[in-house]
Amino acid sequence: MSEPRIRGVIWDLDGTLIDSDLYIVANYLHMYEKFRPGYFPHLREILGFSGPSVKQTLSEQFPDVPEEVRMAEFVRFSLTQEPRYLTLYPGEVECLQALEALGIKQCVFTNKKSASARNCLDSMGLSRYMCGLVALDDVKRAKPDPEGVYRCLELMGTTPEETLIIGDSSTDLVAAANSGCLGGLVTWSLKGLPACSRTFEFDTMDDIRRLFTDGDYRSE
Repeated sequence: MSEPRIRGVIWDLDGTLIDSDLYIVANYLHMYEKFRPGYFPHLREILGFSGPSVKQTLSEQFPDVPEEVRMAEFVRFSLTQEPRYLTLYPGEVECLQALEALGIKQCVFTNKKSASARNCLDSMGLSRYMCGLVALDDVKRAKPDPEGVYRCLELMGTTPEETLIIGDSSTDLVAAANSGCLGGLVTWSLKGLPACSRTFEFDTMDDIRRLFTDGDYRSE
């Protein structure tokens, strides 16, 4: 199997570029205590909330709370938790630097709101590697709809055939399939592996780096 010619990478944010498991749990624990006291779902279900949009998840979990109230409270509290619970993955900086050195364009497409996503990227020192950010409020339809993928392709100047979408959930893989991009799944998510088809699987950030530097990769 010949090595694909990949000129652009579209990264998911939560669970892919940023280890946000504790952050997500802390946010929703607060929301349940405030709006549904006495209720708390299984941990794996909460971790799965990082795939769909926050708006969709809050609507499903807190249907009796007005949208503007639940969203405002989530945003307010989550901003206070970012410095405490967000971390990078081992080998991540080296991976991003290697892609940058090879001239690979990089962009972020996330179902987070743009202000929160930008704050995460800036505070973790990741913005310098990205040529753009497409967030929930930049599109009419969230992932897995391909609208945001097409915006990322415009920012990077790449075609779907030469672009790899890397994420940790079915949302990312379906977005790749819907847009004609290659799909890469990171396997370190605690919420389990989706059954969706993908082109690559990565167990570590170093696996991603080696795909580009050594042509050493695992295709599924």
